[in-house]
Amino acid sequence: MKQLKLTIKIVLFVIGIIVLIPVMLIVYESIFGYKPAESENSLCLQQTAINQLNKDTITILNWNIGYAGLGSEMDFFYDGGTKSYTTKSLTETHLEKIISFTKKSDADFILLQEVDIASNRSHKINETEEIANALPNYSAFFACNYK
Repeated sequence: MKQLKLTIKIVLFVIGIIVLIPVMLIVYESIFGYKPAESENSLCLQQTAINQLNKDTITILNWNIGYAGLGSEMDFFYDGGTKSYTTKSLTETHLEKIISFTKKSDADFILLQEVDIASNRSHKINETEEIANALPNYSAFFACNYK
């Protein structure tokens, strides 16, 4: 009987620990996690270029560049794979190709999604700055998706 009581106490202790850890993490994040300002300017001007469009037809390039990390060699976890980012050299190669394609497109408006500033998944590369610098004839704006 003593053995059974001890086993029950141990099992309840382990279950308590398993439940307590996630609860403590949620409480910690609620208290110390990211606290946005009451009002945030979500659109930041990166650079300004003056272009006047004097034409009947405009062209738009709209592209989710996948933080320059989702090339054909990527085994992305949302697609059933195991990775969330690729190597730094591949990210740099992809970014160069993205910039090259974007320049060749000669679009009047270029709308890019998933362009990172300094995240871990893009190896702290400021993709916004590199793309803006490569396209000096365009005005560049950045809107943060999440923090």
